Amino acid sequence: MVDGGYINPQSALAEVTFNTISPKAIKDILAGDEFTATNGKLNVQLPTGGFRFLDITLDKPLTD
Repeated sequence: MVDGGYINPQSALAEVTFNTISPKAIKDILAGDEFTATNGKLNVQLPTGGFRFLDITLDKPLTD
């Protein structure tokens, strides 16, 4: 996730929606922050003009 406000930087809130999958663990790769999805959604604060890389471990593997 990237804050697109590089011309006028501001903090941003990103909402991630998990439709048919359930995350087991969510972790920011660089900062080490851990997150928990609630009701299939996750709100993540993006730093001003910055970015976050999330590692999302699913509860069960995706199938065809």
